Amino acid sequence: MKQMSTSDLQNRIDTFMASKMEVFPELRHQPEVIIEEPAERRSIAQWLRDSVTISRSARLS
Repeated sequence: MKQMSTSDLQNRIDTFMASKMEVFPELRHQPEVIIEEPAERRSIAQWLRDSVTISRSARLS
């Protein structure tokens, strides 16, 4: 895979975002929806950790 310059990468991202907004016009008004995705994944991971901890403590008691 060839190394991409920052401007190439930025152009790729802009093109990608533009194509997303054509498919989902509502995203044009809320670009933060895309930015928050990793936080959502983090909370799922947190939830998994919590549920594992709960089942462990239930087994111990």
